[in-house]
Amino acid sequence: MINGTAICRVATEPELTKMNNAKKTPVCKFRVAVDQGYKDASGEYVTDFWPAEITGPYATSMYPHLEKGRRLAAKAVPRRQEKGSGDDYRVFALLQLDDIRFLEPARSHQDGR
Repeated sequence: MINGTAICRVATEPELTKMNNAKKTPVCKFRVAVDQGYKDASGEYVTDFWPAEITGPYATSMYPHLEKGRRLAAKAVPRRQEKGSGDDYRVFALLQLDDIRFLEPARSHQDGR
């Protein structure tokens, strides 16, 4: 298994839901922006956007602190995800995040989270 540390920014507002399993495990889903550390031919920094999730009780406790634009460091384990069937079948990677450390203070929340 490959794992590492991701230094990234929350790119979308997180969504807290429950998995469709017997335990109804909490899951927090969002996308992260990861800078690649170099510029392209036009002089723009190259950034990749990854789907990310946090699962279990940790998802519930982290959700109120995740806000779009906030920079963080986290243990990141890439996972293979499969969806659909037939012509709609897709395989993609997502980052399973754990041990999150915020690298900047939170802004005030306007949405009551």
